[in-house]
Amino acid sequence: MSYKVGAASVDITPPLGTYIAGYFYERRAEGVIDPLLVNSVVVSDGNEMWAIASCDLIGFTLEVTDRIRKVLAEKAGFKPEQVMICCTHTHTGPVTTPNSAPFLMEESYLEFLIQRISDSIIMAKNNMVEAEGYCGRGTVEGVAFNRRYWMKDGTVDTNPGVNNPDIVRPAGPVDPELGVVYFKNNETGELITIIANYALHADIIGGNLISPDYPGYMRKALHKFTDTNIPIIFTRGSAGDINHIDVHPDPESPQGAALSEAIGKMLAAEIIKVMETPRKTKCQGSVWYKYKRDIQMPIRTVTEEEIAEAQKIVDTVIPSSNKCPDVIRARRILNAAKMQDNPLKTEVQALGLGNVAFAGLPAEIFVEIGLDIKAKSQIPYTWIVDLANDKFAYVPTEKAYSEGGYEVNTSVLEPHAGEILKKAALELLAK
Repeated sequence: MSYKVGAASVDITPPLGTYIAGYFYERRAEGVIDPLLVNSVVVSDGNEMWAIASCDLIGFTLEVTDRIRKVLAEKAGFKPEQVMICCTHTHTGPVTTPNSAPFLMEESYLEFLIQRISDSIIMAKNNMVEAEGYCGRGTVEGVAFNRRYWMKDGTVDTNPGVNNPDIVRPAGPVDPELGVVYFKNNETGELITIIANYALHADIIGGNLISPDYPGYMRKALHKFTDTNIPIIFTRGSAGDINHIDVHPDPESPQGAALSEAIGKMLAAEIIKVMETPRKTKCQGSVWYKYKRDIQMPIRTVTEEEIAEAQKIVDTVIPSSNKCPDVIRARRILNAAKMQDNPLKTEVQALGLGNVAFAGLPAEIFVEIGLDIKAKSQIPYTWIVDLANDKFAYVPTEKAYSEGGYEVNTSVLEPHAGEILKKAALELLAK
């Protein structure tokens, strides 16, 4: 089946001096390794259309997504349910969510973002040409690790440290599947865009330099492999408990930017392998979209004692000190307290074309939830996109709540929140 497809890439690099998101201490941008981008694709079958914009950002709230959708409705005729805004979750980009760190979100940059993301989708729509679509699955192992570990004392610890002798085993699985969708111009045979999906935190480089992390290196490698400069859309799978840290590493393995580049190149090589072998499948069927709006998230109950202690921490601890993790947890407790009488509402979305579906889930989803959705989906090629349209908390499994750990301790949600999102996603993925 032939589609109309367009893609566009727009620079969203913040100015130097901007607060950098993702860690527990103050960082300001001192330079740029590679620019941050928003890469967008619009797909239509002549009757319906949808758009995905992938941003090199830590994440943002549904309120921001709705503001982008409003611009797109006014300027390009998109309905809200046709637009998915997702983030790569780079930890070397600007602060774009309130209360994600004890540092300021720049409102002026947020306004800039809304305009640039909207522009990228409109440009993609204006670039549409007749195209064929293809999809396939690859596998990349040895670069993604479950960051939660059972320890000898019977507890579960997040990122317990390299070569820690008290580590027993990982507390959960990984998802090594690399999802690939790409489109070629019907007339010229040239590549228009590639959509890639992989479950791994973009938290490798660190430091004070702006970088899209491994998705950026993946894009550069793909541009070299394909001899193009096409927009490449990276969507993050369910990676709330997944990162790059091998707790039993080869002493000679690369670290920092070198490791980020190596992972990016490995993903790119596997994408090319999928594209060049019989493992690919032609995309067939109509363009479709569904979403469930105003899904109410159950907020954990906090006590008056917890609130008082949290307020004390926020009022007295210096954000840049080594007690910054305490500040993060305290802010989450205070947020949960505010939400007791003002429930958190979010959405789940699915975009598809026949045999392919992208299930957009808000927040940072544990890998087990994503794996279960993929296994039970009625759409043959289903990929999870977490941090889609909204970012508010980790979403652990119910089992994880009995184990504890960083993600559980800092989440504002009740243990069954993940099941609510899973149920909603599977309803959207039913034929």
